[in-house]
Amino acid sequence: MSGRLRDVIVAAAGARSLAVGWSGVTMVAVAQQVGVSRQTVYNEVGTKASLSRLVVADATDELLAVFDVALGSHPGDVVAGVRRAVHDLAAAMSLRPMVGVVVAGIHGVDAAALPVPAAELSEVLERATDLFARHLDRAIDHPADESVTDVDRAVIATAVVRLVLSTAAAPANRTGSNGSSGDEIAWVTARLLR
Repeated sequence: MSGRLRDVIVAAAGARSLAVGWSGVTMVAVAQQVGVSRQTVYNEVGTKASLSRLVVADATDELLAVFDVALGSHPGDVVAGVRRAVHDLAAAMSLRPMVGVVVAGIHGVDAAALPVPAAELSEVLERATDLFARHLDRAIDHPADESVTDVDRAVIATAVVRLVLSTAAAPANRTGSNGSSGDEIAWVTARLLR
């Protein structure tokens, strides 16, 4: 069978999970939704546990792709990239709710739709932090920023990624605020890079 069929099965399982919770996702229901036999679903994805990992991997790949594009949209200016990332991730989560479920899971929210326990999502945070660290290294890898040590970069990367993801998941909605959540996280990022 094709990778395309696997993608359709994963998307159907994710959509069903959002509708009824992961406990309501069965291989039979996914097969019916896709229009294939239950055996075909098993042949394509293996067990329900394998399917859960594929659903999370799909949402994670989408999350990281959006983050990467946003950060890369301002080469050499990681602060502007962070501002854009907050906006773009929030937009992606509204278009792809499973991405939002994964982001919430990173912060310990064990939502019914989350196919794996929230504790298993540490790899997502690590991958996002590594991605940000690569962009940070490209942006500050010149003599003027020699005061930023490798340890500083690791701490900054971890802090900024956690701020971006938590802000995208639950943006501030304060009346009287003069800036967007992206502006606020960009401001913090700029201060950390001083």
